[in-house]
Amino acid sequence: MSISWKLLTIPIILHVLAGLTILLAPGWWSAYFTELAKAYPDVSDIMSQFMAVIGLAHLLVVVVFLIVLSAYRKRARWAWWTFLFAFTFGWGADFVLEVSAGIAWAIFATAAVILLAWVALGMTAQEFLSGVASPPPGTRRKET
Repeated sequence: MSISWKLLTIPIILHVLAGLTILLAPGWWSAYFTELAKAYPDVSDIMSQFMAVIGLAHLLVVVVFLIVLSAYRKRARWAWWTFLFAFTFGWGADFVLEVSAGIAWAIFATAAVILLAWVALGMTAQEFLSGVASPPPGTRRKET
């Protein structure tokens, strides 16, 4: 369990970095949409503004991730399922966007994050899904 939650912090840190990068340099990310900007110049300005909103959303998602991570460390079963769905569908949607935009390094990075999350969740799947989760660190199981 101790390795699993630490592995899950890696995507959270990457999310913070992506959010800060998007907020501080939205034009840098918009450069990946140059074909779109050439075809539709007005869309380029909207895209830059949209990227700033996406940067804020990234940082808000980090707050939710930290709440879920706290519950995950306390062995809350719902937290395991939340991470599974978030990494599969949330990052999966990001993966589809990057494939459609043709951003090779982002495709690789997102696929690596999804696989890392699946490995981390797989390490604790039996513990969380068996219905008999071990007690959080520093506590003892109540004797019945």
